[in-house]
Amino acid sequence: MKLIIFFNGWGMNSDIFNHFPIEKKITIIFINYPYSTKSIQKINTSLFDEVFILGWSFGAYYANIFLKEYPAFQKYVTIAINGSPELIGKYGISEKVFNITKDSLSLESLAKFDCKMLAPPNFRRSTPYIEKLKEELIFFKTQYKVVDNHFKYALISKNDKIIPFKNQILYFEQEKIKIKIIESGHYIFNCFFGFNNIIALLDYEV
Repeated sequence: MKLIIFFNGWGMNSDIFNHFPIEKKITIIFINYPYSTKSIQKINTSLFDEVFILGWSFGAYYANIFLKEYPAFQKYVTIAINGSPELIGKYGISEKVFNITKDSLSLESLAKFDCKMLAPPNFRRSTPYIEKLKEELIFFKTQYKVVDNHFKYALISKNDKIIPFKNQILYFEQEKIKIKIIESGHYIFNCFFGFNNIIALLDYEV
């Protein structure tokens, strides 16, 4: 039995996985904005044979914060997907680009952003409300702090135009983390058929 704790990206919820089949012997907990982890702390992880903590995009930053605050979870398989603990700056998005995205956010700019992350044509963001999305960006920037890396693996898209590929590579090579590169954009989930499919890419150790 597998437990997957998935920290989601900006303005996302589990709806983006509606195309995934129901996978047997997997329990999935989605952590979305405002990234409350109370539900995780109550889990009896001893009931599971394998535990995975995944963070995608913004979720990678929040997953790493969680791992710092609750070190008992650091023993599990921890995976960053197109994101890193240092999401703003030379290892992530430039501060200038982040601020422009936040300050000029509109339905038009959001559509361009989703296109830039190579989301499929039928992609529908779960939270299309501009003010709420802007609130999330402000929340992120206000509480942003750099902490040590707690990921063991990184899954990085060669064509990531949101968090530049070369920045992610630079960060995780410096941290001596096992890296798997895939041919995809920032949004990778149209390339897979379930979470088992994603995890199978990594030569992980439990």
